[in-house]
Amino acid sequence: HPGVERAYRFNRLGMARGVLIALMAGVAVVLANNAGTLWIALLQGLGLTVYGSTTPSAANLTELVLQLIFVGALPGICEELMFRGVMLSAFERRGRMYGVVVSAALFALMHGSVSGLPVHFGLGVLMGLMAVRLDSLYAPMVFHIGYNSLAVMLDYALGGSDGSGAAMVNVVGALGAEGMAALVLQTAMSGALMYVLWRMTVALCPPESPRPQAPDRTKMGWQALLVLMVALLTAGLNYGLDLAHMAGLF
Repeated sequence: HPGVERAYRFNRLGMARGVLIALMAGVAVVLANNAGTLWIALLQGLGLTVYGSTTPSAANLTELVLQLIFVGALPGICEELMFRGVMLSAFERRGRMYGVVVSAALFALMHGSVSGLPVHFGLGVLMGLMAVRLDSLYAPMVFHIGYNSLAVMLDYALGGSDGSGAAMVNVVGALGAEGMAALVLQTAMSGALMYVLWRMTVALCPPESPRPQAPDRTKMGWQALLVLMVALLTAGLNYGLDLAHMAGLF
């Protein structure tokens, strides 16, 4: 259909941009892990029990390859087509940042995890900014695939999760005051490095000229509102059950 390639931003990324974005993915794994740990500490401080993953880590090279395909590559392609392709393009009519934030919120809600909510939302915003600033859907795809794949390999190298879904140890108790201070410092340093790499990406590989755009203030039709309400109701139910489980109600 006319306009699909432009709407999806199927534009060439370039080698330099790709390398810098792959480096950002590596730093993002560290940043997300540290920020996620701080968020878990906050949830535990509120009296909630945070549970580990119910998906076991790869036990051998064959399982590692399968996880790199089904956890690393395929979500990086399919989820980007959906959220930074369809969703961002649809909501972007109401404003560029509006599209970035709404698509990131839907991306985070789709994961259905209270303990991962801030990290998923932050990654969604970052990948949305990549798509609009570099005018290429391949930018968030490279980042997403790199991030997922590196996380899988790191999980495999460290022994990872046994998939039991058991309650996690208390973060503050395990790390102590000095450990928590070091974690905050590491989070700040990795965040600063991410910002430097992003500025290098923009400076060394200037994005396409921004598209002229007047925000569309037309109200949503009842069909779109109905779909959105069903989606929010489903997400609300998932998060409600997750919070009830963490609160020990069942």
